[in-house]
Amino acid sequence: MSQMSSNKPSPEDERSSILRRIVGKYHRALYRYFWAATRDGCAAEDLTQDLYVRLARFQDATELARTEFYLFKIASNLLKNKWRRDGVRRRNRHVEYNEALNNNPPQEIIQAATMAQIIDDRDQCRYFLGVLNGLNPVTRDVFLLARFEGMSYAEISDHTGVSTHMVKKHMSKAIAKVKAAMEDQMLEEP
Repeated sequence: MSQMSSNKPSPEDERSSILRRIVGKYHRALYRYFWAATRDGCAAEDLTQDLYVRLARFQDATELARTEFYLFKIASNLLKNKWRRDGVRRRNRHVEYNEALNNNPPQEIIQAATMAQIIDDRDQCRYFLGVLNGLNPVTRDVFLLARFEGMSYAEISDHTGVSTHMVKKHMSKAIAKVKAAMEDQMLEEP
């Protein structure tokens, strides 16, 4: 009996073995998941390592083994935390578009561009915002999440509760309307 118990791996060895198996099996998929969401190799690697750190905190080998079933949920939560942190970091640099359009631009911008160009840029910005505001709210949200937040269709689907198929349809509709509006504006310009 004592020989059988000595052959049994220690809890730490068992945890290490499970962790190595998970890393070996899912590393590429996790890295690709994070890269697709961030389009940044360094961020993808950091997030992958953060996930491994979370897994390493599990003391019970059985619990650690169960994480395999919800590994991508953990990954999704890590991404949400990253976006939340990044949003907080950018908040102090954010300028509301109404404020940016109505305030006088800094002196160096005036020196770098003609007043006519500034007026034209403001008009184009207002026109584009008008086009966006004219879209169905779900279509507008899908477009903004994809183009300005860099979210994948699957992430948008999770975020909005709309199926991935419908996200694609909303995106196609938004792109078509924005493209048509831009072409109309180009035809109107002298």
